[in-house]
Amino acid sequence: MIDAERKAMSLLLACRFQRGSKASSFLEDLRWELNRNPNYKNTFAQAHHLWRLVWKYRRQIQNIEITSLAFYHHQTGKLPDLYRDGDVRPEGREEFLAEQTEREEFQKGAKQRVANSRRLF
Repeated sequence: MIDAERKAMSLLLACRFQRGSKASSFLEDLRWELNRNPNYKNTFAQAHHLWRLVWKYRRQIQNIEITSLAFYHHQTGKLPDLYRDGDVRPEGREEFLAEQTEREEFQKGAKQRVANSRRLF
């Protein structure tokens, strides 16, 4: 994990979650991995999910640097520019990018269907 991810994780662990939520169990799993192996590297999907959680719980986080990185991820769908090659494990990257492309195509098709339905009226 890079330093920004460690900071984001510590800030998220201080947030209040609904009991038994997936977010809290995800963060507990990451904390367990870091305690077991201090040089732990996130997978590509884990890194994206971490930044999505920071954006979701941004109102409980009082760190502008971390929330601005989450805003960048929210707007672009890409990991912040802090990452270098080897910072994130590559496993799952192709599946994640294929899923993201499929989601974008679906949204584009949905917008087109809405535009076409408005032409009928």
